[in-house]
Amino acid sequence: MFRHTWQLSAFSSGKSAVKLSNGMVAQSSSTRSMIGTLGVNAGYRFVLKNGVEMKPYVSASVDHEFAANNKFRVNQEMFDNNLNGTRVNTGAGLNVNITPNLSVLK
Repeated sequence: MFRHTWQLSAFSSGKSAVKLSNGMVAQSSSTRSMIGTLGVNAGYRFVLKNGVEMKPYVSASVDHEFAANNKFRVNQEMFDNNLNGTRVNTGAGLNVNITPNLSVLK
């Protein structure tokens, strides 16, 4: 089994100001995020003699954050929460169907 995946996710929030329990004040400008993802999944299904079905798999994807300039301020100190750029995700796992109604994911 081999399949490709893609996704485009977007998020937006307005400005906010929060007074913290220690008296500090935090302010954030509007936050925006747009992430594009391209990936692949590959796996194999096989059944053991006792009927247990096993499905090992691997996955890999590349994510890119298009939005930048997510800043916030705490007590007049400016911080940049900028996560723009590209990152790689990898994974591997095993799905085991012990019976038609009982599965184990690892």
